Amino acid sequence: IETPGSSQLNPCPEDLDTRIAVGDRARVVYGDFNWLRLRTEPSTSAEVVVHLNKGQEFEITAGPSCKDGFVWWEIEMENYTDGYWVAERDENSYFIEPLD
Repeated sequence: IETPGSSQLNPCPEDLDTRIAVGDRARVVYGDFNWLRLRTEPSTSAEVVVHLNKGQEFEITAGPSCKDGFVWWEIEMENYTDGYWVAERDENSYFIEPLD
C-alpha cells in the first residue's frame, strides 16, 4: 500500500487495506480500553508516549509503515509533533478513521 506523498518504512501486505492518507485528519475510534497508544516508532515494542482517547483528533504526516501485524501512521497533534506513531489497524479491526 502506498499513498501519494507517502514514505513507507516497511511495505504493507495487500490484505491490510488502509483508509488513511498523508495529509488527512483522523480520529481514534477503537483501542484497548477505549484508548490507543501513541508510540515513538512504528512498532509494538516502541516506547508508549501517551494514550489517546476515543474521539481524539490528529493529522497524518507520514506513512504507512507495516510492522508487527499493524499498519502504522506518523501523526502530529497538539503537544506531540516530533514523529510519533499510531496503528491504523491490524488484520481484524480499524483503530482510527479519517474525518469527513
